[in-house]
Amino acid sequence: MLKFLTLLLFNLSLVSAAEKIADTNEVKEEKTEEVIITSDTLDFFNQDKKRMAIFEHNVHVTRGKMTMTAKKMTCYLNTKNEIHLIIAEGDVVITEEDKKSTSQKVAYSPKEKKIILIRQPVIYMNENKIEARRITIYQITGDVFFDEPVMHTLIKDEPTK
Repeated sequence: MLKFLTLLLFNLSLVSAAEKIADTNEVKEEKTEEVIITSDTLDFFNQDKKRMAIFEHNVHVTRGKMTMTAKKMTCYLNTKNEIHLIIAEGDVVITEEDKKSTSQKVAYSPKEKKIILIRQPVIYMNENKIEARRITIYQITGDVFFDEPVMHTLIKDEPTK
């Protein structure tokens, strides 16, 4: 029951945050996308200095065509229980249509719509596999920045798993 109520509050805070962003068609589409988070365990802290939801073990997130899996995900909340930062850790995999990225740690800022792959990041784009020290993805513009790319591999015949 607590898990259901927390997920409900979590979804409501995402919709509330989307409504407060600029009134564009892109945001209107975003409001209709439901975010579903499942995990084996969930801890919710609703104190003045510690407002967070911690999902652990087999974390699976679905939003539209995007899915993310991780061992642990921490959602940091403001005083209105709106998410301002998400940290996913442990074998993080993000897929959306034909795109895929993997990392050991990911930070996501919903306000900036920015994803930062931090530990051992790899991104699969078109027929390329790129590894770097850090990879930053801006969802609004689609821009991807690589800090110190260490390896680029053409994987034309190798399917992304």
